[in-house]
Amino acid sequence: MIIVNLFLTSVAYILLIPVQSFSELLWASAALSGIGMATTFAATLLWTSETVVISGRVGSLVVAGESFGSIIQPQVVGQLFDFPAAGGPMSMVYVLVTAALLHSVLFACLVAFVARCLKGHHPNELTL
Repeated sequence: MIIVNLFLTSVAYILLIPVQSFSELLWASAALSGIGMATTFAATLLWTSETVVISGRVGSLVVAGESFGSIIQPQVVGQLFDFPAAGGPMSMVYVLVTAALLHSVLFACLVAFVARCLKGHHPNELTL
């Protein structure tokens, strides 16, 4: 489910690149990204609970980590918005595409890390 979510949001944000020429793509991208992001938090929390015992500390780390992007992204876009060399208003599109690609890379790294950590261990044995 997380892979499908990452794919849908990546496609949605890549669709935004030619939005200056085809403004109708904005609505298609908004709908597709909404569908892709709707279950991302729940799926990530469920995936985490398969490998780590969810305690108060782990739950707070997951919520803080997933909220970090919503804090940083507006700051980055706000700084880039006024500079035509950085893309001007299109800087938001570039930040979204970059974030979607970074999410995919991060997820691949996390899958590899979890697979390596669980070799020889039973699920739910890892605790923080």
